[in-house]
Amino acid sequence: MPVLAAGRPDLPAPQPLDTPGAQARLYHAVGDALASALSAPGTTGAVVVDDVHWADDASAQLLAFLVRRLAELPLLAVLTWERDSGPPEGLRAALDAAQRSGDAQLARPRPLGAEEAATLLDAAGLAGSGIDVGRLVDETRGLPLLLTAYVDALRSADAGAGDGVWPLPASVRELLRTRVAGVSETAAQALAAASVLGGRFDADLLRTTSGRDEDEATDALDEALRRGLLEEHAAASAGDDPTYAFPYDALRRVVYEDTSRARRRLLHGRAAEALARRYDRDPSAAPPSVVAGHFAAAGRADEAAAWSWRAAVRARGLFAHAEALTHLRSALELGHPPSEARAAIGDVLIALGRYEEARVELEHAAAARDPADPELAAIEHRLAEIHHWLGDWALADAHLLSALELAGPDPVLRARIQADRALVAYRRGGSEADALAARALDEATGCGDPAALAQALDVAGMLAAAAGDLASGEEHLRASLGEARLLTDPAAAVAALNNLSRVLAEAGRTGGALDASREALALGTSHGDRHRMAALHTNLADLLHATGDEDGAMDHLKSAASLFAAVDAGAEPRPEVWTLVEW
Repeated sequence: MPVLAAGRPDLPAPQPLDTPGAQARLYHAVGDALASALSAPGTTGAVVVDDVHWADDASAQLLAFLVRRLAELPLLAVLTWERDSGPPEGLRAALDAAQRSGDAQLARPRPLGAEEAATLLDAAGLAGSGIDVGRLVDETRGLPLLLTAYVDALRSADAGAGDGVWPLPASVRELLRTRVAGVSETAAQALAAASVLGGRFDADLLRTTSGRDEDEATDALDEALRRGLLEEHAAASAGDDPTYAFPYDALRRVVYEDTSRARRRLLHGRAAEALARRYDRDPSAAPPSVVAGHFAAAGRADEAAAWSWRAAVRARGLFAHAEALTHLRSALELGHPPSEARAAIGDVLIALGRYEEARVELEHAAAARDPADPELAAIEHRLAEIHHWLGDWALADAHLLSALELAGPDPVLRARIQADRALVAYRRGGSEADALAARALDEATGCGDPAALAQALDVAGMLAAAAGDLASGEEHLRASLGEARLLTDPAAAVAALNNLSRVLAEAGRTGGALDASREALALGTSHGDRHRMAALHTNLADLLHATGDEDGAMDHLKSAASLFAAVDAGAEPRPEVWTLVEW
């Protein structure tokens, strides 16, 4: 090694390494030097060579020599390489031989999990800080380099407990930029499109969004996969295409942030158009909320509003009320007609038990309507429902009378309003409840609408049972249930089953009452109306208590208390909220 001999005339002159023997002497000398450095008794040293897949031929040959003589040398060798690359061929053969002889072990490091991440947080003094360990592992995919960098960044920023975007550590950002640097222009454009798409996507969507032709997009995808910048995921089922995604979200964020705003808007627009076409062919192929998000990011607010509304309609059809509320508010912000959006928001808030907010939204919706708009009747009807459940029965009836006046000749709406008037009169102890119920049933029978018939029969059954005519009450309620089962919305079936359960329990038929109550709770849970769910739990608890099942009764009482407490009745206490048992 001439560089070591320079200026040392006492050393032998360097010999050329042009023969195998000369190279072997050099390798032995390196081994002797390492052994000499570790000659103290009881000492074992480690030679660590990181990223050995980048070693040149000379270095790889030296390492192979040392690996073959591990048994003779007082040292450990720790070599690391990328799984997809592997060590150079000559060194690989030496390592394989060392494994067979028992002188070497192959370790495949796995991503760190939640337990190790919690340990890192504890070591950083962040135990009990509220940082979501699961989210930390998800964002870093458990990669130790990213995980430790995130922990350091969260500690210095005193962040992480909230739901916002966590700061991307500078060290991680620069490392990931280095990984992306040097890709071809086509691959860079494909990565930008992938960062806009987010999540998983197929090759066709990537091609359409990037604007490249099929050959260019395929070459770009191959390059990104080869460099480990994207991952391929097997198709979920036979006949589907594989999907692709960034290995961790931090990489996607770096690529997205380094893409110009103008290009991001362009790419979001292409993604939205491509996904909208897929939705038109198959609604299950593209969630409307994702299409809306891309249109919004592209600056196309009108289209984003329309797709947010479509996403809300879809969520409401699945009784995903919280999700529907998010989409409705997005649609409103993006320019959807306020009167329609606020009315829908009010409906969803009623199901969530947020009555005060619902009242405000519905009143705004009514104020935005033309006085001659027939939709005003439905809004007044919904306002009546809020006051009904809050125990403001006089105000509820006033809204029902207003709704009846605005309903005009609509027989279905009139029948349902009359049924609600009968129910309010029953709550108030008024003598006109039976007459109103009979009128509602006549109008519902006349129009033949299943929803109107189910409601009218339900109210008639309640009144009959309250008057002591359990047989007539059961007959009406079973007829109501028959009509309700024709509907996609389970709300009417929940009401009929709940009231039927109460009638059967009063008649001493506890088994049938329990069956009806449990079915009502199952349907009510799928429907998601919190106030009614609380009442259903209470009623089932009473039935279980009557049968001696105290543990089951207590479980349902706890669920009821939690749901009742979540009902927002406004600033004033509303004990009527907690006394709902039938409707």
